[in-house]
Amino acid sequence: MGYWKQGEDGHSFALDSELIWGDQPADIMGAALEEIIEVFQRDRERPPTQAELNAGLLFSSRPQLERAKEPVGERSRG
Repeated sequence: MGYWKQGEDGHSFALDSELIWGDQPADIMGAALEEIIEVFQRDRERPPTQAELNAGLLFSSRPQLERAKEPVGERSRG
């Protein structure tokens, strides 16, 4: 279990990048993506496109990252 440099384009071990990614976050993301794809297949009868996944990740991650910046005692529940 470790972390490595990650290119913005998704390529691992990008030596000129300051972005990082790791085994455990990748496993968690993989499981979430499997579930998202299943829901899309069920509801839309097709998998999501890469663009839809990217847009959805931005939609969902922005409020989560903002919440993570708040001091623990000030975090709203919801």
